[in-house]
Amino acid sequence: MVLLRGALCALGGEVVVLLRGALCALGGEIVVLLRGALCALGGEIVVLLRGALLVLIAGIGLVVLTAGWLLWNLSLDVLWQPTDRRTARRMLFLAGLRNGETVVDLGCGDGRFVVLAAREFGARSVGVEIDPFRVLLGRLWILARGLGARARIIRGDMYRADVSQADVVVLFLSPTANLKLQERLKKEMKRGSRVVSYYHPIWGWTPDEVGEGAHGDPLYLYRIGGDADGSLPWRVGPSTGL
Repeated sequence: MVLLRGALCALGGEVVVLLRGALCALGGEIVVLLRGALCALGGEIVVLLRGALLVLIAGIGLVVLTAGWLLWNLSLDVLWQPTDRRTARRMLFLAGLRNGETVVDLGCGDGRFVVLAAREFGARSVGVEIDPFRVLLGRLWILARGLGARARIIRGDMYRADVSQADVVVLFLSPTANLKLQERLKKEMKRGSRVVSYYHPIWGWTPDEVGEGAHGDPLYLYRIGGDADGSLPWRVGPSTGL
């Protein structure tokens, strides 16, 4: 019995020692694993924070850029109001646009008149637009439609645009813009060429014909020339259309 007790005590002591050693080793490994996990997690958190910061900076930059773009657009004579397709088609029919003629859209926006004139009327079409974002949209639209040979959009000031070769000039601008363009159109456009304006008349000019847009808004057709004192456009009668 004495021997058995001694053996058990010795064995128990060894077990305790072994358990202590195992727990210490395991504890050390757990600590190492926890440290590694914390380091890895810390690295991921740093990466995530950096990414979030970059996204925040990009977002602030986009907001500032958008606000600047909107304020700049508000400073222009014309606010962009896209023309619906039915009204655009009616304007070109009213102008009597024919295959092979040249149409110039001043302040062309996203280029919808340019695309329509080239695609459905067979015209050579040019758009003039000052906003680089809308110029990009228009050029992509032309590219997507495969109309690069007959249609193009120029980034520039519509008040300085060359209209001397235009058979038809399209306007959907504002009373102020129409007034500023009036003398240039009369002096540079060919005799008998046409101007069609959506909603806004050209003050001091008498339209040859007044049409109606898809929503009942007026469409004004003018033929260019000049009387003896050059104060009024030359009138040759209403267009017969297509």
